[in-house]
Amino acid sequence: MDPNRTTSLINEEDFVYVFIEEIETKVIWSDQKDIVQYDYDFFVLFFDEANGIVHINETDAGKGNRLVDSMFSEATAIKGDSIYRSLDGINRLMIGTLGLKQKPSGRISFRMFAGADIKSGISEAVASGSTKSNLFGYGYQDGGRISIGCSYKGKVWMRWVERINFWTDWCKKIGNKVLDDTISTNNILNNSLTLEVIKDFPEGVPYKISMPEIIEVSNSLAKQLYISKEKKEFPFFKTELKNPGLVNDNLRFEFWINERKFIFEQIINETSYSFKQIEGEELIVKSGNRTVKMTDYLHENSPEVSFIQSDGTIVVVQENLKTVIKPKSGIELSVDTFFDVDWDEFGVDIKSESQGRGRKTDSIQYATIHNIVDQRSDIIFDDDGSGEIADVVAVKIDKEHSKVIFHLYHCKYSGGELPGARVKDLYEVCGQAEKSIMWNDNILGIIQRMIERENSRQKDYGETRFEKGDLQILQMLKKMVKSGFETEFEISIVQPGVSIMKITDSMKQIILATDTYLKDTYGIRLTCYFSK
Repeated sequence: MDPNRTTSLINEEDFVYVFIEEIETKVIWSDQKDIVQYDYDFFVLFFDEANGIVHINETDAGKGNRLVDSMFSEATAIKGDSIYRSLDGINRLMIGTLGLKQKPSGRISFRMFAGADIKSGISEAVASGSTKSNLFGYGYQDGGRISIGCSYKGKVWMRWVERINFWTDWCKKIGNKVLDDTISTNNILNNSLTLEVIKDFPEGVPYKISMPEIIEVSNSLAKQLYISKEKKEFPFFKTELKNPGLVNDNLRFEFWINERKFIFEQIINETSYSFKQIEGEELIVKSGNRTVKMTDYLHENSPEVSFIQSDGTIVVVQENLKTVIKPKSGIELSVDTFFDVDWDEFGVDIKSESQGRGRKTDSIQYATIHNIVDQRSDIIFDDDGSGEIADVVAVKIDKEHSKVIFHLYHCKYSGGELPGARVKDLYEVCGQAEKSIMWNDNILGIIQRMIERENSRQKDYGETRFEKGDLQILQMLKKMVKSGFETEFEISIVQPGVSIMKITDSMKQIILATDTYLKDTYGIRLTCYFSK
């Protein structure tokens, strides 16, 4: 580096060294010698004294290596398989690309695997003499979604924009893993998630179905559903996919717009997949002047469907690809997961789910709003209906700690006159609980969705969805989130048809699958309000 063009920022106490070098070059678009452009090379070094590791983040690898050599002359680069230990502890790790380097005896020296080929790449990496060259994947860690890449040359990278102290803390964690000889990289690969092409739907019960997240959380009016015979348009946030099931080996599901039901099927064959509409007026998707049949739109934006099998395995299907998620061993439901409620005390008809616009006092939703939801909440919002976030959304604002807490309550009616051990009473409501975690990454989106749904209710019926609070508080919430307030989510299932005393192993499996999913992804606690 040119010392006359380099700015140095040194923190000896924390062993952090920042160097910014100004680079002057001629422009390529002019022959004038006096026209130049300025670029900057950026180098941040951190010496992790406890682990004895030097970390560097640089814009020029060659200069960065020479800088490390000049400052830490006795340091040697950490390379090889130990770098992949940095993937340890990532929940639901899905590998996107995997590069393998074969030994010199092979004719092919390098192979790259991606998509559905990842599984064979992992098998080859574990079983053969191939060396992992580079890997990129994504998953969940510390209550959030992450992406991570690593290379046998000693590089580890993630996508985030943060302060330097965040980076140094991250470096310490990576260093601890890389030096931990007890971590097996083969186990990490074997336990990662992969995509597989399928020719038919898997065994098990389909209990959750949703459109791709980008569609589910969108509040845009750019794309609308259109019923040509009626010449009516509906935004996607007023729709909902429900009740998936296998019929003659095809996946049949309902698509609801407000209170109207349309039925579709997905067909998988030897080489591809397709959709057909089997009930209701033909649906069209409009985007500006462009129109496309809903069946074609589903082909391009296929729903994600989760199946639960008898041993607790979850199989997620999208298009004609599946991901298999094995249950964790030795995991039990916490005793504080379940709350038994005396529904008779509240005068509840356990087969009546929604309070409706008339606010039925014997409904499960009404009892939830008035007897289960924390009445200290700043907002209590009845969001029941197609496109709902949850049946009830409660929001608490903690100004003292600059935090906003969202609590989502998912209600479901009983399948019988009395509480019992019907696993069917859990499938849909557990699926709804899992689906709702998508809002954890879309805080402004959930607030805007509530605003849109309140405005729509006011416009259509002259009534409000607010049980407590108003639009003014929602607008204030947006400002708080933009100003840096932290957010936290809690999720509850409300199903009076389940008797805690009679819960079977199959019922425990679906509850445990949902509980594990919430914890593995965003560290969210699941609570269940059942009958005794």
